[in-house]
Amino acid sequence: MEILLTGMSSAHTSPKVHEKNFGFFGVLNKIFTELGHSVTWTSSSMSWSANDLKKYDAVFVGITPPTSISANRAYGALGVIESLWGSSKLHLVIDSPQQWLIQPSLKSVLANPKALVKSFYSKRAEFSLASAPEGLDRLIRACTLLSNEVWPITLHPSLPWKSDDENSNFPVGARDVAIGISYDSELLSEASAPDKFDTREQKWLIDSKSGQWNEMVSQLVHHPIELLKESKAKTDYDALVSLVNSTGLLVAPQRRQGGTWWSYAIVQALASLTPIASDWRETMALGDCWNNLPAAIEEMSVADRYLLATEQRRTYLESVPTKEETLEIINNLLNRAKEK
Repeated sequence: MEILLTGMSSAHTSPKVHEKNFGFFGVLNKIFTELGHSVTWTSSSMSWSANDLKKYDAVFVGITPPTSISANRAYGALGVIESLWGSSKLHLVIDSPQQWLIQPSLKSVLANPKALVKSFYSKRAEFSLASAPEGLDRLIRACTLLSNEVWPITLHPSLPWKSDDENSNFPVGARDVAIGISYDSELLSEASAPDKFDTREQKWLIDSKSGQWNEMVSQLVHHPIELLKESKAKTDYDALVSLVNSTGLLVAPQRRQGGTWWSYAIVQALASLTPIASDWRETMALGDCWNNLPAAIEEMSVADRYLLATEQRRTYLESVPTKEETLEIINNLLNRAKEK
């Protein structure tokens, strides 16, 4: 099959981004490639019509709030959505942890359509096409569909401890058609890291220091908390080196009861036998080894932390789908798209 991967941000449209900062679109590309499909992973264009998209058997469009700074490729992606809406080949993807911002962003565009093409966005790709009356009309039609209609099947990364209401912060139209995908069993089988447990520094690592949970934890731990990647220049390799030399990884829940969200850092921590601490009310579903507060992990001996990390890895792998199960889910999805 011919598959198109595209979307609203650079993380959706640039394979190079994932060479240094692996994300969910990188996961999807690995799965499609493993199944033997031909993948075109690129930016989309407002100039594409439904006829131009005929060569693809399935199209996956990443969604982010269209008014966000990161949505630098939003115009082309919205154009594809407008052209293919109602086609079985169209699928959407939510890979942003702040998924609750998508619906308000769409509503703000519908309330003030010209806000989507204000001068602030003049550096976006295809700004001139989007600013033309006929171009803006197409974009508003796409935003109207996303805001008011049931979405096509929508993929998102999943975690083994997430509850059945994990989609409650998704846009209304996506909640009943969202499918969680995990390829962590395969990613962990591929990952390797030097074991430096005896020489680790006393420090925690975290993706972002903002948020109530992070502020609360910072008041309860003794070890300093540092950013996993302190600058945009840092890569996954840099993150892995930091993890191997740390007390553990803090996986913070998102704001507005968004809960925890998948990131490649979780895979890296498990691969390097680095303890993970998160919101125990979610992670406790995997067993007692996921109930520990960060302060309690600090009090453990080096040997006990090693045993904890080993048990966390074991229970995580037991709780996620196998490689074969995930491939079967995606294969069935693609077959349905091809049959219709």
